[in-house]
Amino acid sequence: MTSGSASGFWSYVHADDEASHGRIAQLARDIKAEYEMQTAESVELFLDRDDLDWGDSWRSRIDTAITSAAFFVPVITPRFFKSVECRRELTRFAERATALGVKELIMPILWVDVPALADASKRDDVMDMIVDFQWVPWTILRHAPRESAEYTTAVAQLAARIVAVNAAVDELDLADAAISAEDEDEDEDDGLGLIEQLADMELSMPEWVASVEAMSADIAALGQVAEEGSAELTEGGPHTKTFAGRLTLLRGIATRLQEPADALQAHGEEFTSKLASVDRGVHLIIERANQEVEGEPESRAAFETYFESLRALDAESQSTATMTEGFLESVLPLRKLSRDMKRPVQAIQNGLILMREGVDVIHGWVGEIDSLGWDTQESD
Repeated sequence: MTSGSASGFWSYVHADDEASHGRIAQLARDIKAEYEMQTAESVELFLDRDDLDWGDSWRSRIDTAITSAAFFVPVITPRFFKSVECRRELTRFAERATALGVKELIMPILWVDVPALADASKRDDVMDMIVDFQWVPWTILRHAPRESAEYTTAVAQLAARIVAVNAAVDELDLADAAISAEDEDEDEDDGLGLIEQLADMELSMPEWVASVEAMSADIAALGQVAEEGSAELTEGGPHTKTFAGRLTLLRGIATRLQEPADALQAHGEEFTSKLASVDRGVHLIIERANQEVEGEPESRAAFETYFESLRALDAESQSTATMTEGFLESVLPLRKLSRDMKRPVQAIQNGLILMREGVDVIHGWVGEIDSLGWDTQESD
């Protein structure tokens, strides 16, 4: 091992950690402690988005970490594949690690079984990526007491694997490999012009906007049902004078909420999945904008048109997310009145989680556009 400390990234869905009573984060801390005990050297472990700026500096830190033998641990659950941020983290790290010839730096932990991983016909590109790596099964161990021999042994084995990988990578000249990888990336970029990529993104924009509009319509439908239900509860009548009568009324409201709630969740999944598939291309376009315009000034108008469409999408999606949050707050009290409200409320919450992750990604694009320092009111 070299004298420099290793660094690692722990990629997980925070809701999964909460559902596991903090055991995912605790496992990371246990492995860190075991690693340091085995090597007498420190390891820097990024556990939370509070530890990093997940924008441009994140990508810079990833590149820096890989060249110093960083490792990446994605904690796999069904929700991992629905998280835009987790998918993006894995994709970017995997692409760079593969280009450098150090795929061993990626060590997935299977926390909850994902049946689709065993069926190629049901896997998407990120699932295929996970299958290519050697994961550590933890579906049973996640229930084991921390002090148990099976748990401590598994922690020691994973820490030893990290030690071995870092030792092997120390033998590589990653600086030269990184330069070669960058050259390869540039060669690949030459195959498809930036303006062509911009055109491809513009073709995808209507689908994104349609998803946002569909979610807005879902929220409107949910709001109408809630308004009508609230009026029925408030106005009262013979059927609301008894608990049984009110329960029957609440069940009817829950039934009417279910369809638009399910639609919101489905449209949220569609929205985020499309967003994840084009995220890398959008970042590439923004990052290369100044260089492209410098060489071809007349291309700036096309960039500005595209950037304005992203700003419009950002505004629309932010508004829809805000409406969803407000509606969810209004119906949460109903869940306490009847367990029949649980399913539609859960679907709304799922849709909001998916939407919020996608909205945050889009808003990040706008931040990167702003950092270009362009005055969109004027063209060069």
